[in-house]
Amino acid sequence: MPEKHSTEKIALRFQYGDKSEVYMVGSHSSLGKCFRTYKSRNELILTPPVVFTFDGRSLHDRDTPAALELRSNDTITVLSRGLSG
Repeated sequence: MPEKHSTEKIALRFQYGDKSEVYMVGSHSSLGKCFRTYKSRNELILTPPVVFTFDGRSLHDRDTPAALELRSNDTITVLSRGLSG
């Protein structure tokens, strides 16, 4: 019998400055695709390196919401290294 959590989705809020967007993400899917989609939709691909963080920790493409114990409505902060000084 397949495990139920494999298709579970959660809502993650991405906060960049005063702008925020919510994305539905599979709890066991890597965050990399979501990061690329966010950058593409927000024209951040050509800007200085962008860093995604949660609770002060840098997130990586292979991280999953389940491994990071993220819950629906958690906020991922988007930072531009060029602006963080």
